[in-house]
Amino acid sequence: MEVILTIISVVSLLYKIISSISEASDSGSSHRHVDTSNYYLDNYEFSEEEKLDNMNIDNLVVCYNSTIAANHSIKSAVQSLTYNIHQSDLVIKDIIVRRNCIYVKVMHAIPFSEWNKCYGAAFSINYMEPNNSFSVYGMDKINKEEVAAFKAISTELLATLSR
Repeated sequence: MEVILTIISVVSLLYKIISSISEASDSGSSHRHVDTSNYYLDNYEFSEEEKLDNMNIDNLVVCYNSTIAANHSIKSAVQSLTYNIHQSDLVIKDIIVRRNCIYVKVMHAIPFSEWNKCYGAAFSINYMEPNNSFSVYGMDKINKEEVAAFKAISTELLATLSR
């Protein structure tokens, strides 16, 4: 029992010493402390690489839909997604292009036709130039409502590309 009390005393003494050193170094520095936590969160702009990391693009492995789209390219596909998406069904938050792939971050509802767009999901739209086709990939989902929403989103994305 005495050993445990000794260990607790030593740990609290070390904590007090480290706290005192930390306070002394902070008060002696010429740097001002500014609370930037809210400013940083509100005004931080993620880079494309950070956005792709947040999308978990390595997990976009399930092909939800494919279609052939004549006379298209990646550039025209991005323009179609930017200007022609039906905003009442889903909201596109980000579009990032890498070679023949368009990564899209969307906000949607479950079920898909609901008004409250509180769910976020990432999709990969792959363009196969030799046969002018697009395939939409997303994450694997087990929940039937999520699978139905993802299929509806992929249908909407491909419909937008074919306009």
